[in-house]
Amino acid sequence: MNRSDEEIARMEEERMTRHITGSKAKETVAPKSPSNRTGNWAIHLIGLPTDQGAPVSVNIDGIVVFTSADDGKDVTKVVTHPIPNGGSSKITLNIPIMEFTTTKEYHSKSGENLKFQFTESGLATGQQTAPFN
Repeated sequence: MNRSDEEIARMEEERMTRHITGSKAKETVAPKSPSNRTGNWAIHLIGLPTDQGAPVSVNIDGIVVFTSADDGKDVTKVVTHPIPNGGSSKITLNIPIMEFTTTKEYHSKSGENLKFQFTESGLATGQQTAPFN
């Protein structure tokens, strides 16, 4: 099957148009959505139990940044604290009434929002870039 010179030229022009159009599409991609980063940890404490003389506390890099009241009411609060230049912090959560203490290093690359939530099945934790509802 022989193609005429006109047909070959038309096909080549269509191929080049598709190539150029594809290249331009890459150049005009919409910018990334704005970052949720604030430079602060946002530690969401949700429903953590307290008791008389047993407040919930949060330490970041060895510094106490939050201590709840010890009134027997559940703690629901967002604690904020600056993220150090290295982008990571050792965060300790202490819940005396549950005889629970944990320390873990968190990296801000994985998200500045941390969640510690008391549920029927125990303590749920999470880390993400968007704030928790």
